[in-house]
Order: sequence, then structure tokens, then C-alpha cells
Amino acid sequence: HLARVGAALDERDAAVLVANSRALPCGPRLSVGHDAVRIEGQAPRAVFVRALPPRHPGFVVDAALDREQRRQQENLGGAARDAWGAALEQLSLEIPVLNPPRYGTFEQQKPLQLIEAAALGLRVPRWCVTNDPETAEDFAREVGDAIRKPVRQGDLTRAFSATRAQIVAEGPQLLQARVRGPNLRVTLLDRRVLSAVRLGGLKALDYRADPVYQRGETRYEPVELDEAIVEQLGRLASRLSLRFAGVDLKQTDEGFVFLEMNAAPAWLEIEDQTDASITAAVADTLLR
Repeated sequence: HLARVGAALDERDAAVLVANSRALPCGPRLSVGHDAVRIEGQAPRAVFVRALPPRHPGFVVDAALDREQRRQQENLGGAARDAWGAALEQLSLEIPVLNPPRYGTFEQQKPLQLIEAAALGLRVPRWCVTNDPETAEDFAREVGDAIRKPVRQGDLTRAFSATRAQIVAEGPQLLQARVRGPNLRVTLLDRRVLSAVRLGGLKALDYRADPVYQRGETRYEPVELDEAIVEQLGRLASRLSLRFAGVDLKQTDEGFVFLEMNAAPAWLEIEDQTDASITAAVADTLLR
């Protein structure tokens, strides 16, 4: 995605700098203050964000260090993320940033999204967040066909049943009533729909785990959305501070059901199979 956006910017005679914010423990040179932000010594005119550093770094902590030194090393991930967050937030006040990290956009706080979506009139699945096995068991029995997700970002969607309720004691889980039907992906930019497609040929509970999807063989079939749901999705993106977003929906006989909104959507295969000009729209927005 970065390569394609970079190529589009290069075609528009814009100089491109790729900064790997996940290159811990030090990463690219970054400075942020009340009056300026510098990345590798340069003041950017626009920023496209694909990912932020993880809260918990993946590098190995040196066992030879004492307790305080290990704690400091373990904190590097959070410090890097906070520094990049401050820089991007400061930049977003003056230049285009897709997306600024405010309000936990890159944590994809799913319960918050569901609450906001329902408040705007979007249909959402029945859900609960709990670390109480008894509550989880009751929920699973009540809805009959349940799934579990991480509360933010992360792991794949998995089936859930009352017999597995004890797993929530390890930490809060998002439980939902399973919604059956085709998967839809809507790509938004500044409340405008750039693409709306149905994902064909997939059977797995979480389409990301489907072998067809992993082999890059998913069929993307353009669909039409009515003006009402487009307006609702645009307002939801604004509430979540997402200028650029990918929305996951389910299509049912009763209409569309909102699942979640992603701050760093994948779109290359969609663009390759349809006439959607997503990359060009991103590049043009960055250069306005």
C-alpha cells in the first residue's frame, strides 16, 4: 500500500519519504514541539499513516539487564507510539494526515464503534464485553450462535459457545451474535464512498483466515449502497476521526449490519479488480 501511494505521489512530482515507525528501539529521527515537527530532519507537507508502533515492542528484552533497565526497555514501544501520536496529531492541525491517531483510531476500539454506530441508526449485532464466565455463558446460550473478537485490533474472529465461557476470565472479550450473509467492504475517504464491494467465494468465519482470501483469489463484486447508509457511515467515520476508512458490513435479508471500521484498510485487490480509483484519491487528498 505504501509503495502504491508513493508511486502515485511520485507521478504527481511530490517527494516521498517512507519512515518505518515500527523500527524499534530507535526508529526514524523524529522531533515534535509546539511549533514544528521534523521526520528525518524534514517538515512534511502531508502524511499517510499505515501503522503505528505497537504498545508492547516485539524485540527481545536483554536478560542480562537489571529489573529497572528491563522495565525501561519494555516501555520503548509505548514511548515510540506516544511520540508518533503527538507528532501526527500536531501535523493534522496544519496539513493532511490520513489518519490522525486521535481517539484511539488505530486501536480500533470495537465496542466504542458499535455504540456510535447504533446511536447513528446503523444496525449492529447483539454484543457484550465481559471477563465474567457466567455472563459469557448466559450470552452464548441467549443468542445461540456466538462469536468472539478482541476488544481492540488484533486476533481473528472465532466461534464461541457456552462450553468455552471460561476463556473470558483471561481478559475481557467482545462477544457478538453471529451475523450470517455475504461480507461487504466499503472504502471511505472524507465521507465519500470510493468503493463498495461484496467479497465472493469465501466461507471461513473470518474471511482473513479463508484460504481463498489468503491466496489473493477473492472476487470483489461492486454493490450499490443507498444514500441513507452512506450518510450514516460518513457520520460514523467523522465521529471516530477517520478521514480514510474501510468498513466491514454484512448483507442480510433485513438490510446491512455494521461490524467494524478500520483505520488502515486494504484496497489493492479491490482496485485491481474494479474501476475504483482509491490510490489516486488518497494521493490527490494528500496533495491538496
